[in-house]
Order: sequence, then C-alpha cells, then structure tokens
Amino acid sequence: MKRILFLTLIFMLFASCGGKNETISDNDIPDIPTDDSDTASVDDTDSAPVDDADSTPEPSDDDVDTEPTDDADSQPEPSDNDADSEPTDDADSTPEPSDEDADTEPVDDADSTPEPSDDDVDTAPLNGETCAEVGGTWNEEEHKCTKTVECSGKPANSEWSSEHTSYTMKYTDGGWTGVIVAKYIDESDGYCGFSCIENYFWNGSECRMSFHLGNICTGLTECYNGNGLISCPSVSEDFYGQDKQYARRQACIPQSFTIIQPDSSQDTVLDNRTLLEWKQTVPSTTYTWVEAKVYCEGLNYADHSDWRLPTPQEIMALSALNIPNLDTEYFPNIPSSKTAQLWTSKVDKSNTDNVWAFSPYSKKITSFPKTSYGDTICVRGEGSPSAEFYVTTNGSETIVKDSTTNLEWQKTYAENKTWKDALAYCETLTYAGFGDWRLPNRNELMSLINYDKLDPASDFPDISSEYFWSSTPDPLPVEESLPGGGAIRFYLNAWSIDLNNGNVSSYNKRSSINVRCVRGGLLCEEGFFWNGSECVNPCDLDPCSSVANSTGLCTAYSSSDYGCGCLEGYNWRQRNCEIIPKVFGNICTGKTSCYSDLGEEVPCPLSIKEDSFGQDACYATQKVCVPQSFTVQTISNKNVVVDNNTGLIWQQTIPTDEYKWDVAVSYCNSLTYAGYDDWRLPSLNELLTIVDYGRGEPPEMDTTYFPDSTYAQSKWYTFWSSTTVAFDTSYAWYMSFKGGRADINVKTDTPCLVRCVRGESLPNSTFVNIDAIVTDTETGLIWQKTYVSGKTWQQALDYCESLTYAGYSDWRLPNKNELASLINYEKYSPASDFPDMPSNSFWSSSPAGSNAWEINFIGGETFRSSKLRQYDVRCVR
Repeated sequence: MKRILFLTLIFMLFASCGGKNETISDNDIPDIPTDDSDTASVDDTDSAPVDDADSTPEPSDDDVDTEPTDDADSQPEPSDNDADSEPTDDADSTPEPSDEDADTEPVDDADSTPEPSDDDVDTAPLNGETCAEVGGTWNEEEHKCTKTVECSGKPANSEWSSEHTSYTMKYTDGGWTGVIVAKYIDESDGYCGFSCIENYFWNGSECRMSFHLGNICTGLTECYNGNGLISCPSVSEDFYGQDKQYARRQACIPQSFTIIQPDSSQDTVLDNRTLLEWKQTVPSTTYTWVEAKVYCEGLNYADHSDWRLPTPQEIMALSALNIPNLDTEYFPNIPSSKTAQLWTSKVDKSNTDNVWAFSPYSKKITSFPKTSYGDTICVRGEGSPSAEFYVTTNGSETIVKDSTTNLEWQKTYAENKTWKDALAYCETLTYAGFGDWRLPNRNELMSLINYDKLDPASDFPDISSEYFWSSTPDPLPVEESLPGGGAIRFYLNAWSIDLNNGNVSSYNKRSSINVRCVRGGLLCEEGFFWNGSECVNPCDLDPCSSVANSTGLCTAYSSSDYGCGCLEGYNWRQRNCEIIPKVFGNICTGKTSCYSDLGEEVPCPLSIKEDSFGQDACYATQKVCVPQSFTVQTISNKNVVVDNNTGLIWQQTIPTDEYKWDVAVSYCNSLTYAGYDDWRLPSLNELLTIVDYGRGEPPEMDTTYFPDSTYAQSKWYTFWSSTTVAFDTSYAWYMSFKGGRADINVKTDTPCLVRCVRGESLPNSTFVNIDAIVTDTETGLIWQKTYVSGKTWQQALDYCESLTYAGYSDWRLPNKNELASLINYEKYSPASDFPDMPSNSFWSSSPAGSNAWEINFIGGETFRSSKLRQYDVRCVR
C-alpha cells in the first residue's frame, strides 16, 4: 500500500507542476534571471557531493553511504524484481507445464481444453447470478457488477474525507478492477481520500504537526547578566529565568532542518518544525523589494513554481542566536555583512514606502525602503496559522490563551522594569491562580505580532502599543565609548518587541520598559518530557520489568532516557544491570556535589531539564561507576590497605622521608612489609585509583585508610609513580594528593614520598573499533568515535546529554577517571591507543569549583581549567 501511495503522490506531483514554467514580464522591472543562483553559488553545489552536509558525517552514516545498502534497494529480492521489471502477463510465460501448453497453442484450442472450473468463470456470461457469486451488486441497466469497499490504509493523525470513505470496484474479465488507494484529498474522484486532523499538515508522505514560531527555540545556549557571559543562575538568584534556562526545560522545541534534493543542482531545505520548504541558495544579485517579489513568484525551482517571499515570523524561525548569521550547513551562501538585509513579504504599516527586512548578522527585523537593494530568500508551503486568542477568567484576573501555540498570557502587564527586574517579576508572579509564569523568549513574544495591523500590530485583546521585554539576551557585542576616549565592548542588550508596528530589536538591559508574562507552551508536567511531538515518560512503558537483575524501579531522565534500579552488586549501564569490571576507569572519582560555572556548590540537577545536568555526581548517584572500597588488614603487626575493587594491596605506614625516583624504586623492590617481599612502586594509574576528588581539601584520599596526612602535608602530598615520561625518560610521573593532579618531575633532582603496592598490575585499555563506536574491553565503556571541538564545559555537558549517535541516546560526558582510562602513558602525541585520537584537550564531567578537569592527550597531563574555556568533547555510554 505504501508503494502505491508513493507512486500516486509522485504522479500527482508531476501532474500539478506541468505547464507552470511561465515567465513574468513587467516593463517597469529589469530582466531578472529565472534563478540567478544557478549560475553562481548553485554551480558550487553541483561540483560538490550530492549532499555537502553528508560529506563529513558521523562514522555510522559514512559506512551506510559507502556500503551498497542503496544498491541493494535498486536490486530487490527476486520475487519483487520479477514483478517490477516484467509485464504482469509475462509472468505466465513460464508457468506450470499445463498452462505453458495452453499459451503456445492457438487461442481457440486453449479454450477447448481448459480446466472445467476456470472455463465456467471465463466463458460464463456476466449477469446477476455470476455477480452475486463473486460478492458483487448487479446493475442490469448498465450491465455492470460492482462492489463497494471501505477505505483502509489511512496514515496516522489523519481522518477520512466525508466524500471519500469508500471505493467502488468493478468486476470484469474474471476479476475485480481498481485498487484501494488512500491519498491526500484533491479535486479528483475515485479514491480513498483523507485529510490531516487539526494542527497537523500533509508534507507529502505523512501528517505532521506544524509548529508556530512561538513554539520554536531561539537557539541561545548561554546566560548573561548586565555586563557579559555568566554561569546560568539558580532559582531565586538574580537573572534567573532567561531564555536558555526554559529551553533547557523543554518549554520550546529546538530547530530542525533537512536538505532535500529533488535535483542535485537544486537543493531545498525543509524546516521540520514549520514544514516550510526553503530555496537553499540566495541569488548573487541584489534586488529591490518589487524585483525580489517577481523573482520568487516567477521562480521554477526544484520542480515547484509556488515560491514566494517569507513573512517576518517565517524567516525568524530560521534564525538561531547561537550561530553567526544563518546556519551555513543549510544555507551556504547567506550574506554575512553587517549591512545585508533579506526581504520579507510584509509592508511596514507605519511607513508604506518601507518593508520589513531581516538582518542575518544582527537577527533584527527592521524597516527597509522598498527601493533599496537587498538579498532574496524564497520559501514555499502553507504558513503557520495566525494567533487565535481567547480569554478565560479566574476570579478577578484574566488569562489570554493562544490556541495556535498553547501559550497562556497574562492579560495585564507591568510597566517600567529593567531586564533584570522583568525576569524577577515573572519568576515571582502569582496570577490567576498560577505560580509558573516566566518572561517570554523572543520567538514567543514575536508570535503576538500581526504585521497586517498597526498601533497595535497585534490581535491580542486590549494590548498596549509599547515596547515589551523578552527573556532572550542579545549575544552580539555592543560598543560603548568611554568618557576618557577609546571604546569598550559590553554584552548589554536583550531582545524586545515594539507592539506598535512589529519592530524586533535589542534594547539596553538597564532601560525600563514593559513586561507581560507567559506560561505553558510545550512545557511538560513534572516527570514528563517533550519528545518533539508530545510529552512522554519512558517509565510508563515499564522498561525495567524485563531487565535482568533489576529491582524494577524506573527513573526517567529525559523523553527517551531512564535508569533501572539494580540488585546488590549490579550497576546500571547501557540499559542493563551489569557487573561492572572493577578497573580504574570504572571507579568513581568520589564527587558527590555539583557546582555552577561560577564555582558555587548547588543541588545536583535531577533531570536533563535542569542546567548542569550530566556532571560527574549526577551519574555517580545512578551507579554507573563503582565507589571506592577499602579494608584494613593487620599482618605480622603491620597494617595494609586492601582495595576491594582492584585487588591491590597498599602499604599503610609509609616512610617519612622523601626519595629521588631511583631510590624510591629500590626502596619498594627491597621492602619486606607485613610478611610480603613482592612490593613495587605503583604505576600512575594505580595511584589514581586511591584519589578521592570529593574531599575538596588535601589530602585527596580517604584518611581513614591512608592516615599519614601530617607529614605528607609538609611534603606537598606528592608521591612517586613508576611511570616514566614517554617523551623524556629522565622524567617520571608523580601524583599530588593536594589538588589531585598528576605531573612530572626530573628523576634525579626531585624527591617525593613513596607508598608501595603489591598485586597484579592494572591493565591499559584495549579498544575494539566497530563502525561509529569504540568499545574498551577492559572497562566495558562504549565511546563515541567522532568528537566535536570548541565547547565550554556547560556546552560539553549539553552536547552529550542531547546526543543521538549510532542508534543510542544515553550518551554522557565522561568523568575524570573514565577519560583518564583512555591514556597510555607509554605513548606520546597522542598518549593513547584510542583510534585516531588527536593530541588535544578534552573535557571531563568532573568539576573542580569554578574549574573543571580536562585532559590533554599530547602526554596525558590533567588540568583544572576554567569552565568557560573551549575544549574538545567525546561522549561515553
């Protein structure tokens, strides 16, 4: 049925496009090429791969693209191939022997010796009796046998058209003719027709929900105060309630685009949220507004001729504030100059000589003279519905609800508030019985605008024609002159809307303008998460009931991620309750607290909806790692510390003297202690297993088991390891338990403390590289093979938490021990056996106050770096 529907839709598409390649002439308008971009930037697209976005995909995509998967589709299984490539009657050319004889003899001879039952059906006259036998209804006047079949095959989120709920088939030549085809309703007859239910739209293959601009996130990924970038504040702190914080709580849906290639030289971009289709390239020629309208409306591109200029709301839905200009992955030749303007279709009602235009650089919607020259981007498709407001009252307070976005607005508003005060006002507001009000983001506020109106430019009841704050900071630097001369840059502005005419611009945060709060939208109830189309809780599916060694307790972390409680001795990892190997990379760091970007200890976030979810302690509480575990034993009047995870046995009482490295090696090799004489100097990885990063003060080890802190403090808590530095063997690694950092010292110059160990040495990681993922057979951890660059710590957390890769969505940022398990200290640049590991710095999920731990894979050095620095990210699961 899907195949028939697809072919029918293709036929309709070509039929509807035929004969529409018209040219538009206007004596007052210069000649405009049908598609100027075809001779400019589109040629560049032609010379590149079919899909540039796919030219550097993730490994799993690479493999799919390079393997003959699609070729297999072009050569189906034999039964399909025969049916598709040969005529239907030809299938009878090699039938059973009796049929073959009939086919090769004269027709009359074949009829003279048929099977009796077939002969009766084929040769009997079609009449009421015959028709009744095959289940039909006989029409004597028209001499026809027909039957009515109820329609089937309706797609999800659709309903049958009242005029197309059944299909009539005709009996002829011994069989029923006609096929039950379910297709989207059009003007033709004789098919099963459906239409999409309310708020859903047909995109050519399915009924999809179309989102309004007010439901789409702005893309902003940072928080700001009055002067610049800050760590996102917590509830009740100044500047809480910004755009990014509610986007994190999934009050809006992120942007999503797909490149469509009906022709390799004419790419289009589908906005998966609004379902609008955009011409990917912008013509190199600038046009006046009238010329731009003619260009789009006369365009025949990608088999479509219904192109037009976009509205301001439509073009704003393409704008992500965290990306300079528009996303060049999807729109490769968008103009980037500060003066560039993209035309919209809406005239400025306050000055009809002007039109509203969008700046790709500043992301503003401003009034622009029609006769000026601007850039042109064309769109096609049914636009999002206009806002539909209705009023509800709770006591003496009134709410205005927009049925197109599901947003509920405060009917009244507050005046003369700075941006900081506007955020606080909405966060503390109790109104009409609700306490979950917030300051609207820029897209939500812009959804109130009707550009066909003026003073006010909105259908909102009794709205004031004034400026209103949004919760969205403007990340573009603003230059202000200093009194003494020169200039300094600030991040001072936030986005606001002028509801007199619809001007969208940024405003100084210290200015005082109006505030109207909002609630609702896509924000899910507690315990539920937005999956792109609805609020869901994966635990409702009872996923833990079938997990072996689980207690059955389920905890939801996102729309698709959850954790199951495990029986004693088992840990939750990779959607299973497993016995985790007790090796270095699986041992918890000891972190039990969470920290903001500014270094304050904050309550650990409980779900992905909250800022800073994904740091070390969040996952430690989910038992993805094994906590440290030690036991003290007394043997021959000497105490040893047994590591219950690794099986290593440690010397508890250590010498008070410091030794140079070669002396330290000799000391351990010759040591007889607690009845053992097989002591040795520990490797760096072995020393790392006893570091407790959760203590927050030296010594960063459990002093219950390693109590020698008094004199160790005077020695800076530095202990030699047996690990020689790969790039210079005159150096060796040591471990500082004051700060928990590994570093290097000259073997012959620097004395350090010594703690000997015995037992089987800990192994290095062993990696198995399969397609897009790399598995460490020692730890059982699965790593993302690819990595991304240039992320702050918060962005690194967000990236892994939102990542869907190689068919998995439970990725996370690795903690310090997990990341350090990738190091092989016997190698250099990179100091790792991980395939294709760059000699770069990577973030871990382990905070260190206002800093976080990162590891540089040139030599394996560990550093505490500012969370605002940008490093590489590789996720783990």
